[in-house]
Amino acid sequence: MCHRNFVIFDAKCVGIAIFCRDRFLYIRRKRIGGSDFSVDADLYDGTIFSVRQIDKAGEKQSHDQKTGEKENIHACFLHDESQLLFVTVPSILSYKNCKRNKENVNSIKYSRNRKKSLDTRGCVVYDKDACSFENYVRCKLKQDRFGVITNAEMEKDMSYTEGKKFDLVGIADQYIETGFGEDGILNSIKFKNDENFNFSYDVIDVMAKKCPDKLAMLHVSKDGRERYFTFRDIAKFTNMTANYFSYLGIKRGDKVMLVLKRHFQFWFSILALHKIGAIAIPATNLLTRKDFEYRFKVGEVDAVVCTADGDVSREVDKASRGNTTLKLKIMVGGARESWHCFNKDIQFFSANFTKPKDVPGGDDPMLMFFTSGTTSYPKITTHNYKYPLGHYITAKYWHQVDPDGIHFAISDTGWGKALWGKLYGQWICEAPIFTYDFDDFDAKKILQMIEKYKITTFCAPPTAYRVMVHLQLEKYDLSSLQNVTTAGEALNPKIYEKFKEKTGFDIMEGFGQTETTMLIGNIKGMTPRPGSMGKPSPLYDVAVMLSDGSIAKTGEEGEIVVKVSDGAPNGLFTGYYNDKEKTDSVWYDGYYHTGDTACMDSDGYLWYVGRVDDVIKSSGYRIGPFEIENEIMKLPYVLECAVTSVPDKLRGQAIKATIVLADGSEGDEHMKNDIVKYLKKNVASYKWPKIVDFAKELPKTISGKVRRAEIKAHDWSEEEGTKSDANEIPEVENSAEEKKED
Repeated sequence: MCHRNFVIFDAKCVGIAIFCRDRFLYIRRKRIGGSDFSVDADLYDGTIFSVRQIDKAGEKQSHDQKTGEKENIHACFLHDESQLLFVTVPSILSYKNCKRNKENVNSIKYSRNRKKSLDTRGCVVYDKDACSFENYVRCKLKQDRFGVITNAEMEKDMSYTEGKKFDLVGIADQYIETGFGEDGILNSIKFKNDENFNFSYDVIDVMAKKCPDKLAMLHVSKDGRERYFTFRDIAKFTNMTANYFSYLGIKRGDKVMLVLKRHFQFWFSILALHKIGAIAIPATNLLTRKDFEYRFKVGEVDAVVCTADGDVSREVDKASRGNTTLKLKIMVGGARESWHCFNKDIQFFSANFTKPKDVPGGDDPMLMFFTSGTTSYPKITTHNYKYPLGHYITAKYWHQVDPDGIHFAISDTGWGKALWGKLYGQWICEAPIFTYDFDDFDAKKILQMIEKYKITTFCAPPTAYRVMVHLQLEKYDLSSLQNVTTAGEALNPKIYEKFKEKTGFDIMEGFGQTETTMLIGNIKGMTPRPGSMGKPSPLYDVAVMLSDGSIAKTGEEGEIVVKVSDGAPNGLFTGYYNDKEKTDSVWYDGYYHTGDTACMDSDGYLWYVGRVDDVIKSSGYRIGPFEIENEIMKLPYVLECAVTSVPDKLRGQAIKATIVLADGSEGDEHMKNDIVKYLKKNVASYKWPKIVDFAKELPKTISGKVRRAEIKAHDWSEEEGTKSDANEIPEVENSAEEKKED
């Protein structure tokens, strides 16, 4: 909620009510001679506010029924962003439904200045240049009585005390309608007015006018420097960047790669590209020459905006040699030959950007992501301008952001997760974000940030929580936190339980892909179940499908699919760029096939199994790696593990567990036997690993996801049976109970 301060002068009034349409804020005071009445209320462009009196008993006077007189409003105003207005009641009543345009504003000013007979008992002065959050808009009233309360909701809320705040309708309500079940949990969402939606124009610019001094982002650099950006600041620097990019030749339809870590310039750049109509391609600074060569070629990249940190810009230089599509290189935080210098150049460009006649929006392409590439070369997902609206549920009902709080999400801007938690949904919900531009993850430093900056909502990948639970969390003041979430990979139940034991917080897990917003999650009002991803988001029609195309029954494992036969919801990708074959391979028969497998319980909770390619087929059984990994992770000396298949002459495939120990040591045969004994007591016999390997680290994607496919490819590339025979664990004597199970 953004606020403006009013000081209302009147010696005799008992209470003041200020409301805008059905949105109001109420303060009730006893009579105090000569006192000022201070209230907070939103300023909406082109909106009429009225000031009215409540009688001593605090009861509504029904003047229409008793006297038949028209409602008497003695003070109101119309505010226009570029004008200083004195508006009196008679001059504005005929303009209640007027649109914000030059003609109407001039008409009102003319009435005020020229028609001397107008009633001027009440007026409001609003000066946009002088008014900041700390300043006052003054309303001087010359008459004791202002009229009566007519809002039915006001009657019900008479008991509220001074300073009570009410939720005001925000930006989201112009585009989104939601519904709730009897349990109070969100169960439906509909979109409206989104045909031409453009996040930069329809959210950022509107917020800059609605509450320009409200905090949008608190940015902390790696050296600890704090920067506070208001929505006015974000809009200003976005416009300057849009003018800069346009000057350099970036135009609608161009594809621009952003390699900016967590620099604040990322926000200016991506929002500027949205305004221009160029397509943003976020990318991580961990990419190498080979990675860039592939991405420049298949993505047909026209320009790159890159950090000066580290060697990544030199990798760009290497990859750009001989590339015919890349025309422009812009460096942030440094300067070098053949690169334009963002930090130096930006200051010369105007903070006013002329909105193009053909404004991009709606179904136009806005964003492209390269997928993680866990099983193959990264694909290029394409999203349109409606994608940000799909993150409303992500922010409001999963993250549960607080407009008066601050949200902290751990993610590099090169990955889709950053746009889940650092931009779209949060600002649609009018909530500030916190950004810490670190190089290497340090759990202790992150906890210090939560404590110092009073973070209210926090989201991090399971990897972060795995480290945190081994720290003395009681040493940190986490009392400001209201909600914690996780996504990126499946969360082990043991980590969930340890974190809750130490902090009291349930980690609300969510699931989605680069191709989607949050598909499945534990949203506001739900009780999470350790190990479960939660329930399908009301945004998506999710089902679990068997390989024959039928819908799985309760408890059956199958592929997670999204029904699209009735149209794709806002948030779902439009296809893989320039790759119809790959698009058709996942989008057919009225469904989008995610490639992830799960099972659904009788209450609708989904339990992750693994990627379709990760499923192990052994002796006729289909085995998901995640359940076995969960059990192994319960062992106190295990840091992380990956379960894959190896060739087996008898079974077709056998199960292999690759384990990284917490202390970094190498395991021995005795430890292998301990692990096998433990698993034989806790998982079904057909899920027992035949091979246990120890490793210093697991192969991972740039985004930190385990590349099981790489482990599997290494094992399957060797002569069938050789790897298995060489590393097969010896038979362990079973207990009588285990023999009975056999």
